[in-house]
Amino acid sequence: MALLKAQAQWQGGMEFLNQLGDHAIATDAPEIYGGKNHGPKPTYLLLAGLMGCTGMDVASLVTKMRVPVEAISLDSCADVADEDPHVFRSIVLNYRFDSAQDLTPFIKQITTAIGISKSKLCCVSIMFNQFCKIDTHAYVNDIEVELT
Repeated sequence: MALLKAQAQWQGGMEFLNQLGDHAIATDAPEIYGGKNHGPKPTYLLLAGLMGCTGMDVASLVTKMRVPVEAISLDSCADVADEDPHVFRSIVLNYRFDSAQDLTPFIKQITTAIGISKSKLCCVSIMFNQFCKIDTHAYVNDIEVELT
């Protein structure tokens, strides 16, 4: 059984210093909520976890598939409930693939990599899908492609 261990140490106000494996990151709240904005709100880390997890999967897969992609970026937007506990209702997740080379012949490999990540590899995506719809889009050299 694998264990992921993390610690959080209160820094006063709304700020916590989080020790995440070998890395530390502060989380805080904006001043309007009593914080000092010394770090992201924890909900942003949820989006970062989703993008990082699936991004790593997809980057690994397209590299193994020999897709000549030069840049991969992701952006996301969560629709968050207005009232406490401000849960995610849905997420829009965009993948962007760019290259000076024409990537049109590689669209099938790119969409396959995204599908494998979403359904089999990205534990964050799979967990989120238990409670939140993720609307996924992919853009290859700034042109949206259909995901199957």
